[in-house]
Amino acid sequence: LIMSAFLGLAPEHKLRVIAPDVGGGFGYKGILLPEEVCLAWLCRKLGRPVRWIEDRRENLLVFGKPGSGKSHAMCALAQQLILRGHSLLFTTCGTLVQQLLIAKRDLRLPKLFRQLASFEGLIIDDLGYVQQSREEMEVLFLLLAERYERGSVLLTSNLAFSKWDQIFKDTMTTAAAIDRLVHHSVILEMNVPSYRVETAKKSKRQDSSPEQSKK
Repeated sequence: LIMSAFLGLAPEHKLRVIAPDVGGGFGYKGILLPEEVCLAWLCRKLGRPVRWIEDRRENLLVFGKPGSGKSHAMCALAQQLILRGHSLLFTTCGTLVQQLLIAKRDLRLPKLFRQLASFEGLIIDDLGYVQQSREEMEVLFLLLAERYERGSVLLTSNLAFSKWDQIFKDTMTTAAAIDRLVHHSVILEMNVPSYRVETAKKSKRQDSSPEQSKK
């Protein structure tokens, strides 16, 4: 109805909207987005079909305690993206910063940045688990700045933003890193118990059960 009114169509049945199944609760079907109105207007203006191509690079930031399933969820998402034709690279934060440092030492940092830029998404796992030196965090910040609005960063961390000064060592660099990451981002907080702890508790209960004792 709203789309028909905007386009000046009457009665409303002249406008046909096709909403494909996107699975579960993902996607919007009851909300009219600005780009949808613009696209319909452009189709009517040009008198031919027009396709909307979205190329903005979104980041995904996943936070949670150890054992909450952050890496598992990220890998599952990456698998689905790869099956849809997207290119992604998975690396731990520790491995990545060592590669960056070696490239910096050998004066190959720009070349490494170009290699990483060939991937649409860069998955950085376990940011903040191991304390890094200032030099390591400086090269990581340079990478984040290089990928800003050019390539997606998918990141897992056990530290909230308020504690990121422990990672980047100073307030200014911390604020700049967070600013680049949260712009165009989806933030997921996995506030669930550790599945490793829960599995250990379950195994302990089974070992101490009467049936197990009889055996």
